[in-house]
Amino acid sequence: MAGIDFSQDPVGALFREYERRKRNNPLYSQRAFARVLGVPSGRLSELFGKRRALTAKLGAKVADRLAMPPEERARFFVAIEKSRAVRKRTRRIRGLAEETVPSSHYHELKEDVFATISDWPHYAVLNLMETVAAKSDCRWLATRLGLPAAQMRDVVDRLLRLGLLKSDAGKWTRTSKKLSTAQDIPSGAVRRWHQQCLTIAEQSLETVAVEKRDITSTTFPVDPKNLKEAKRLIKNFRRGLAELLADGHCREVYNLTVALYPLTKESHA
Repeated sequence: MAGIDFSQDPVGALFREYERRKRNNPLYSQRAFARVLGVPSGRLSELFGKRRALTAKLGAKVADRLAMPPEERARFFVAIEKSRAVRKRTRRIRGLAEETVPSSHYHELKEDVFATISDWPHYAVLNLMETVAAKSDCRWLATRLGLPAAQMRDVVDRLLRLGLLKSDAGKWTRTSKKLSTAQDIPSGAVRRWHQQCLTIAEQSLETVAVEKRDITSTTFPVDPKNLKEAKRLIKNFRRGLAELLADGHCREVYNLTVALYPLTKESHA
């Protein structure tokens, strides 16, 4: 098992160990590896296919059969628990995507208010104030966002004036945790907001390390009658993912832009 790290992705490490053995013996099979681990070959296939989670009980058997040293065994079990926690949170997000999120959980901004703060730094500031070690200081905000301090003063003043931030003994606090805008209503302010988000996403392709971003796309045929349901699922996924990523000690602010748009011109046939 030399060179195999079981402390990060336990199932992935098992697969790499299987591949190492197969390289040494091209006739080596998953069935043979399953016998080594003392598990049914079908269960091993499910683990490798991510259709089943590696439990602590099964992990103990695997650790015994591979004769893991005590320290490696301990790291292996920690990785199993972390992996199970991630799977649990992922299932929760998938469940949220299927549910209708009550609109009462969000504060819907009026069109004129949103138009006033439709530039992206306003929302970045609101969320930065919820990160650990946040400072009620325009110079600190300017450094974190890469923008002029004078612009940050204007942004903070605007948020305070609109009641989206409050100042208590010099400490700025966000007054509303979740904000939204009207849905499916033509709006120049909303268009400008999305244009800014798409521009920043494009810039991040060149300026942000790949392990700190995820920009993917897919193309597929669509029955337009399903678009309403698709938009509902996207909205709930966005909100669920935001809850997941905010669970912990927040240090950074991210933006998720999901772009669903037609490549074809509308057919009248």
